[in-house]
Amino acid sequence: MKAEPAKPEPPGVDAPKADALKTDPLKANAAKADAMKSGALKTEAAKPDATKPEAAKPGASKEVAKAEPSKPGTPAEALAPRSERGVDQAIRNAAAGSFFVQHVSLGSMAEAQEWRAQYRALAQAKIVAVNTQDKGVKFAVVSGPFATRKEAETFAAREGVPPAPWLRPLKSLESALLAAGR
Repeated sequence: MKAEPAKPEPPGVDAPKADALKTDPLKANAAKADAMKSGALKTEAAKPDATKPEAAKPGASKEVAKAEPSKPGTPAEALAPRSERGVDQAIRNAAAGSFFVQHVSLGSMAEAQEWRAQYRALAQAKIVAVNTQDKGVKFAVVSGPFATRKEAETFAAREGVPPAPWLRPLKSLESALLAAGR
């Protein structure tokens, strides 16, 4: 049986501590973490993997940058109310004179999603964050756009659509969009 060579101790660890580290794995992990923080040990991730060489791809960093979603600049922006993805843009792109059917406006995105889920006829409805004149930000469940008021009325009268919606003109909805969504 060959004698194993002694493993070098992390820098900055004296002999009595080294013996304790060998018998107590928790202390060993803590010492290793302390050594990494101080820069005495290099992490394994810093070493390149010699078995998997990768060729540099021209423009690869540009592709990654395009794929990443835009990140809010401040924590307040990250927590700001937002419409469902793409809804603000769809409203801005709607033809002049269009109408939307606004079914309800509620205090949170979760409430609006739960409410919408109760109606199969609203499977294609979207949730938009809007400013109200007297109640602050609300989350409106809307269907559309419809080219004419008559088309919006026809949709609103369909079976399964909740009664008493607001047939909302495009300009009204556009003006209520949150500033971040404009």
